[in-house]
Amino acid sequence: IDVGQGDSILIQTPAGENMLIDAGNPEEGDKVVNYLKNQGVRDLEAVVATHPHADHIGGLPAVFKALPVARVYMPGVTYSSELFGQLLQVIKDKGLKINMARAGVNIPLNGIKAGFIAPVNDHYEDINNYSAVVRVDYGENSFILAGDAQTPSEDEMLGAGSLSRAQVLKVGHHGSADSSSPAFLKAVAPEYAIIMCGSGNDYGG
Repeated sequence: IDVGQGDSILIQTPAGENMLIDAGNPEEGDKVVNYLKNQGVRDLEAVVATHPHADHIGGLPAVFKALPVARVYMPGVTYSSELFGQLLQVIKDKGLKINMARAGVNIPLNGIKAGFIAPVNDHYEDINNYSAVVRVDYGENSFILAGDAQTPSEDEMLGAGSLSRAQVLKVGHHGSADSSSPAFLKAVAPEYAIIMCGSGNDYGG
């Protein structure tokens, strides 16, 4: 979903179930909600907040307020921002329990296989490395959606043996130089790579 300098990804399964990964900055919340409704989404089986940075979780409070959500997944990290607090409050108000997003956890969705291949560990100096990295398999096609995971997280995925080839890679950290190491790209060997970023952004994109 085009949220400018941020991430937002909708996955719709052949069984008609929906998973949303991130929702861009706060000002993109209504745009994401309208997009979902235009795609016929009336509820979400799963929502993944990859990590607490505003350009990933900012629009999620609007999503939770607008649509029923069955399960929410977040990595085990806290963050001292008003926006993160707002997200936790709206999740609590909806009576939802936060499921841990970490390597080895599966996301139960009918029609596809989905689960997390990162984060592998519980502590990182850079909050980007807490990013929940989702792998989706459907038939002979696979997708790796890397959040803002940087080289340390990529190295852990390699070391854990959890990486294998995928046709589509959502490139980590908006294509920044601190992600997408040669070893990581060699292991994934994608046919297609998607970089989610805003035109004319502050990072030289």
